[in-house]
Amino acid sequence: MEETLENFKRWWNNEKWWQLTKNLTDKIGSFGLGKFFTTITDLNGSLNNLASLRGNQSLLTDLIVNPKKVKHACEKIVDTWLDCYEIICKITTQYQPGSITWMGIWFPGRGSDLQSDFSAMISPDIFQQYVIPDIKRQTEKLDQTLYHLDGPRQLGHAKHLLQIDELDGIQWVPGAGEQGVGSEKWFDLYENIQSHGKKLILHWMDKKKIKNVLKKLSHKDLLISTMVDSQDETDQIINDSKNWVR
Repeated sequence: MEETLENFKRWWNNEKWWQLTKNLTDKIGSFGLGKFFTTITDLNGSLNNLASLRGNQSLLTDLIVNPKKVKHACEKIVDTWLDCYEIICKITTQYQPGSITWMGIWFPGRGSDLQSDFSAMISPDIFQQYVIPDIKRQTEKLDQTLYHLDGPRQLGHAKHLLQIDELDGIQWVPGAGEQGVGSEKWFDLYENIQSHGKKLILHWMDKKKIKNVLKKLSHKDLLISTMVDSQDETDQIINDSKNWVR
């Protein structure tokens, strides 16, 4: 694993794709000045990145037989993550206020989504041991953060995430084959997130479900995105929502 980590360091310093990422970010930021926001490239999460280097099966084995090395590798990856974030953020803030990532949400300061899709394959206890320390480091360094909670196999991790004071909110994605974000199946999760004072992010909601969601949940710090067919329909939903909120 040390050799893998050293390879990662060499990639970060010298790899052409990192240089291209910086150059493209600068060019897009300049071109988009006053027209659109340029995102910070998706830096992913520590275990996700380590799994890309090691492979899922190897990393799952490492968690059992080489736990100290996994811990060390995650710490180094977060070091690099924070460095990469600062470099890209310094480029984008030359051309726009705040920051934005793949989630499509603008942050007034140095903000980012945080994630660990790999954690769908590990227990909540292992998540607490290996992922939560990395998330805490990231939330402490950035101004605003949202966690990308992806799929039912990550539901057991929510209790640990909600204990992080610096984490501002959670985006819930049900995953393939599951009922959409507007389903009452997830309302217990939503109420738990809101009861901890966290923002709740629900993307790609069926527009027919919005009314029920707004009637059943608090609208405070709730962000819903949906798809519509026209500007008139957009205006209608916005106007109707004023009467739906509880």
